Amino acid sequence: MESTPIPSMRACLEQDMTPAHPPGQPPSGPGGADYPHAGFSQRLIGRGGRGCWIFTPSDPALDSAPVVVFFHGWSGINPTNYGEWIVHLVRRGHIVLYPVYQPSPLAPFGLMMRNAVEGIRAGFRHLEERGPVRPLTNRCAFTGHSLGGIIAAQCAALGPAAALPDPKVLMPVQPGWGQTFSVSLEELSRVPSHTLALVVAGEEDRHLPIEQPLAIYAALSSIPMENRNFIVVRSDRHGSPPLIADHSAPLSEQADVGPRLTPETASRREQGLSSMGLRRAQADALAFYGHWKLLDAAMAAAFDGHYREVALGDTPAQRFMGHWSDGVPVKELLVSTRPDGRFTGS
Repeated sequence: MESTPIPSMRACLEQDMTPAHPPGQPPSGPGGADYPHAGFSQRLIGRGGRGCWIFTPSDPALDSAPVVVFFHGWSGINPTNYGEWIVHLVRRGHIVLYPVYQPSPLAPFGLMMRNAVEGIRAGFRHLEERGPVRPLTNRCAFTGHSLGGIIAAQCAALGPAAALPDPKVLMPVQPGWGQTFSVSLEELSRVPSHTLALVVAGEEDRHLPIEQPLAIYAALSSIPMENRNFIVVRSDRHGSPPLIADHSAPLSEQADVGPRLTPETASRREQGLSSMGLRRAQADALAFYGHWKLLDAAMAAAFDGHYREVALGDTPAQRFMGHWSDGVPVKELLVSTRPDGRFTGS
C-alpha cells in the first residue's frame, strides 16, 4: 500500500503565503457565462453626437431581441471602454444601442440630451427598417455609467412622449453630473411606476459625491419601494488582485468593440483616461456579481418574471458577491429602499 507523501514545511508555508484570488465569472445565471450566442456584429450609424453604435447577437442570429440602451460616461464615446459588458449583454441575446451623444467635452447638457434622444430613435429606426434583428420595444432596459446614468434616467422619464420606448428596467450606475452642470431632477417623477429601478453607487467613487445618486434615487418617487433599490458596491482587498469599487469599476475594455484603435488613437485614449483620473479596467467580480448580475436579473424579472430575488429586495441572493479562492466571501452589496445621506457604503 502506497503512503501519502507529507508536504514539506516550506511548501505549507508557501501555500499559506499565497494570496487568495477573486472569484471568476459564474458559469450560469445572472452575470454568468452561459452564452447562447458565440458572436456579435456592430455598426455605427449617424455622425457626430447624433451617432449610435448598434450591437446585435450572431452565431446563431435572431429574428428579434430585447434592447439595452447603454449610456456612456463623460467622454466615453468609444464603446471599447465598456466592451466586455456590451459583449456579455449581446451574447446573452440582447441588442445594445450605444448613443454617442457627446460631440465634444464642452457640450452643454441640453445638447447631449437632445443628441441621445436622436441617437436612440435612429438606432431603433435602423433596426426596424434594415435589421438584422427586430427590436422588441416592449422589452427594453436603460443603463448608464456616470454622466450616462443621469441621461439614462432623464430619457426614461421622457419615454413615449419623446418617441422613446418605455423601459421596463432602469439602472444608473454611479450616476451624477459633478460640478459641471445644473441638472433638474423633477422630471424623474414621471418614470413609470412599473419600472424596476436599481441605482448603483461605488464605495470608493471619488469622482461624484454619493449625494447625487442618492438624489436621483429619491427623485424616482413614482416607483414604489418594492420596485426600486439603492445599492452600494463595496471594495474588498482580502486577496490579489484587490476588488476596488472606484469610478473605473464599471469600465471593461475589449479591443474588438468599437472603432479599431491605431497606436496614436490608443495613446490619446490612455491620456484621456489618465487626465480624468480613471484607470483601465477589466471585468472582475464586482462586474460579474455586481453590475452585470444586477442588470441581467432585473431584465429577467421585468421581462419574464424570473430572478426577482436576485435583482431586488435586499435578499442573500442579491447581496452575494462570490467567494475568494480560500473560501472567504467577497464583501456583500449594501442594499436599501430608503437610504439617506449617511448611507455611504461603510
